Amino acid sequence: MRTEWRKRAHAEAKRYREYTQYLRGYEEGSAIGQTAPGAKYAVAKQKLWAMESVRAYLDAQEPEICAFAYRYYGWDDAAHTPLCRRTDGMQRWAMEQHKSLSSLYKWRETTLDLLALALCQAGLLKVF
Repeated sequence: MRTEWRKRAHAEAKRYREYTQYLRGYEEGSAIGQTAPGAKYAVAKQKLWAMESVRAYLDAQEPEICAFAYRYYGWDDAAHTPLCRRTDGMQRWAMEQHKSLSSLYKWRETTLDLLALALCQAGLLKVF
């Protein structure tokens, strides 16, 4: 059951950039935003809040994990391919930062756990 939360949280983290673009388009009144119903907008806004709260927490408490999450999930730049979509992404990052792969996997797990908690707080993920 715990792995199911992680899978959902991992999928939400991957879609982060799409939601920010969607919300910006909705608030600016573009054609994409005008066709979206209000309920969909509210859910997307809650998901964005969850992602932003995880980013803020990691930025304040764990800057090293935050730097990894920015690069792994592609939060830093839309032009770069996120590490999670590349086959050798984790190994390259580990070699660049002089960290072990097990540390990076623990950091990824920590990020997904925090995201699952934030989604529970937002009411989008039910525990039972």
